[in-house]
Amino acid sequence: MLDLCVDNGIHTIIMTSHGTEDREREFKGLTQPSIVREAVRRIKGYTERTGWEFRIILTFTLSLRNNSAEDIRRYFDYCESLGVHVARFNQFADMRNTHPQLRMSPDDVAKTYRTLREVYESRTGKVQLSVSEDFGFWGIEVMDFPKGVGHCVAGERLFGVVYPYVYACPVNLTVVSGKLTEDGDVAWD
Repeated sequence: MLDLCVDNGIHTIIMTSHGTEDREREFKGLTQPSIVREAVRRIKGYTERTGWEFRIILTFTLSLRNNSAEDIRRYFDYCESLGVHVARFNQFADMRNTHPQLRMSPDDVAKTYRTLREVYESRTGKVQLSVSEDFGFWGIEVMDFPKGVGHCVAGERLFGVVYPYVYACPVNLTVVSGKLTEDGDVAWD
């Protein structure tokens, strides 16, 4: 798989880490953190052997159960200990309405944004912060994101095309990130 990444010029690997310790969880099919740690170890070993640098990002899902400053600090420390470059956070989505005790209200989201910012700014390590736009808008101003960032509930790395423009958000269609050329290529902005 890593050879395929090299063949295709891919330098970023994003993995979901369901916590920092192996344990039983109430959701089926979640990858245990030990599997993620082994994957990170193998990626780093590959880099040592080949010289191909990967940027490793671990995503953690936050809910009312794990959005405290202590929890978020632990995730950053975990990433630091593994040599991961970015700690990315997204919001728990209760699609089936079966876990109301884990869902965040708009006020909880605003508090979580403040906590993320405070914890990140208090750190001295190298791990960077990334926040999925699935958190929504409540309290987002505390993050001080650049104009146009943080306003798409569809999430990061998604786009919409309304000829001839490519938009950074497929929901709002407000930030133009490219334009289709007559050849069918995209002239990125």
